[in-house]
Amino acid sequence: MWTDTAEERIEAFRAGGGRFYADVRGVDVHGKGGHFGPYENPEAWIDDLRNTYRELR
Repeated sequence: MWTDTAEERIEAFRAGGGRFYADVRGVDVHGKGGHFGPYENPEAWIDDLRNTYRELR
């Protein structure tokens, strides 16, 4: 099921099976990039990676 807004995409992820398989702490949605996010949208991917581990510093 494809949804239009970032909020709808996040809610679809949270309602799906992802929470069963992983302890999801944060979900972010970007306007571009997909399965190969680090190559398609490297700036956003780096920001997400930094935000993920920022609490551990």
